[in-house]
Amino acid sequence: MIDLNILDSQIDSLPQWITLAGKALMRFYNEDKGVFWRDSFGMKERDKDLHPTSTNRSYFALSEYLRFLYEEDSAQDSKEKVSNILRGVSEKYIAMIIRDSETPRMSTDNKLNMFTDSHLLLSCSRLQGLKQLIKLNVDTKAVKKAIGPIAATNKEKLLQCRGGKVNEKDEIHDFVTLQVVRALDVYSGTCSGIPTVTLQSLQDRVKEDVLRSLAFHYSGISSSFDPAELAFSIALLNRFPTTDAPQLTRRAFLCISKAQAKDGSWPTSRYISYEKLGLLHVASYEVALTLTDLLIRRLYDNDIEFGQEMIPTLDQAFGLVRSHYYWTGNSIGWANDHTRRTGLVESWATAVVLTFLIHYHDALMQLRQCLILRSLRATNQRESDDPPIAWPDIIPAFFGGYCIDVDRLDHISDPFDGAILTTNLKAKILNPIKDDWIHRPQKASLVLYGPPGTRKTTLVTQIAKALGWPIIMLSPPHFLRQSGLEGFEASAAEIFDNLFRLRRVVVLFDECEDFFKKRSGRQQLESRTIGAFITAGMLPRLQTLHDNRWVIFVLNTNIDLGELDEAVTRPGRFDYKQKVEYPTLEAQLRYIESRTNSEIATIMKNILASHQNASRSKGKQSVSTISFSLLDEFATKAKGLTTVTQRELSRVFKELINQKGPSSLV
Repeated sequence: MIDLNILDSQIDSLPQWITLAGKALMRFYNEDKGVFWRDSFGMKERDKDLHPTSTNRSYFALSEYLRFLYEEDSAQDSKEKVSNILRGVSEKYIAMIIRDSETPRMSTDNKLNMFTDSHLLLSCSRLQGLKQLIKLNVDTKAVKKAIGPIAATNKEKLLQCRGGKVNEKDEIHDFVTLQVVRALDVYSGTCSGIPTVTLQSLQDRVKEDVLRSLAFHYSGISSSFDPAELAFSIALLNRFPTTDAPQLTRRAFLCISKAQAKDGSWPTSRYISYEKLGLLHVASYEVALTLTDLLIRRLYDNDIEFGQEMIPTLDQAFGLVRSHYYWTGNSIGWANDHTRRTGLVESWATAVVLTFLIHYHDALMQLRQCLILRSLRATNQRESDDPPIAWPDIIPAFFGGYCIDVDRLDHISDPFDGAILTTNLKAKILNPIKDDWIHRPQKASLVLYGPPGTRKTTLVTQIAKALGWPIIMLSPPHFLRQSGLEGFEASAAEIFDNLFRLRRVVVLFDECEDFFKKRSGRQQLESRTIGAFITAGMLPRLQTLHDNRWVIFVLNTNIDLGELDEAVTRPGRFDYKQKVEYPTLEAQLRYIESRTNSEIATIMKNILASHQNASRSKGKQSVSTISFSLLDEFATKAKGLTTVTQRELSRVFKELINQKGPSSLV
């Protein structure tokens, strides 16, 4: 297993290169037209072409760069510079598609083609998400309508040819196929942009090509083995998986890895198009980006072992990026590593490098998170019936359309009248995260206190499910596993160091109230107990976790809030506190209605109302003592009765409320 400290070092080495690539790409921006010059020669000559492929690839890369700047809390002026460029491209170039369906797509060398269209579809689909952050004077609905026929045409061509190509006379090249399929998936806003009826032919063709390529490799026929195209084919194979896709993917990756040169590059791939010279060889950066996105997919599917195997190959590709950074005069950035032209720097190559670096940073952080979550035995809250994600690497770029389902919280056992707890959780915690461009919590730490059996833990679990975030449950044994109380400090330091590394996770401190008990003044001045030292050690760590604003953390306790140390409950350490009691009568009736049919529910509701009125008249209780668990058992027994009558249900209810502890065996 990869050491976390080594991963930290790898992650920390990337931001400076991401910043270099981002600044290099911005130099290609043509502010007058809202596009990007294709290369340093065109920039010098001030050519007038729109360069749609270069512009769209640069636009997507810079939008990813803007996300990176926000996630890493970069300076505001850096964010504003990138935002201004994205605004210019959106309003001057992309918005052109509303009134002119061909000019923004027309390539000087290759005219109208599927490859360029795919990148335009990605850019247009990115608009809605960017509009959450940047004020854009663009009618996104009109843009969506304008690109509809383009998407339909490309889908038809893709299925007719069983793959992608630039010109009609070209052979299928899965580099193009991959871009087209990704674009159609993102445009459709679903996980299946290709109709399932015609999916089989494309799936079969991709698998045949993968098997053929592997056969050439194992037969030693190197002239027919193309590691670059194999990388694109296995990316597609994982998009349309067969039962043997994981095994084929691993085999294919080993072949691709062996073909990598010591400098991190891959051999020259076959031409994408033989009709024109506008699209030359596939750059090694494209292979590295595709493999990085494949790594993100494997980690998304929790294939941690394979993910770790991929890191050395991608780290070599990172070495290629570092060694091929070109800076001379005004020319800064990267060119295709197979190019031999002196002084050439290309915007599209620089855009691919920038995207690769950001996605590699994402992948390493995701791998680190997977390793930590596994060590803490976290639970993944993705539901089994959740639709598969077509391209997990694109989730961060299109946050708004994925993952969070706030309405799932409606299923919690809300103990308050009018389900007010559910309403406030949505308004104050879930919706702010959903509406945030990078899904970062702002105020999302809370103390839940109240008697046992009020489903506080279930509530936290439901919050995690609504967000689709993993949940970590920490209890005293996690902190006491190293030599008991004497080893508490070492355990706490290790646990919190790991928590500080995590993003978009729910952390539950369950039954940990003894670590946060009130300290007396005498103990502080004279002989502080071990418990007091523990509390003092936990507080600054909680503060750091709060200030990082990357996880939701909850302290669940059965004791009263007044028994906790004031330093724990003061404003700024926890954002909210909430007492959770047994359900009110209104909440009981609402819950019973959801658990039984109308006939049984009517009788049960009468019994519950009568019980509360009788209790109040005798002055026995001011709040309910009926738990959701008791209501569950009541509903189960009611549904099991042969004859449902008021008398029989009253008998069952009386037995339940008088029952002390578990049911008798005899």
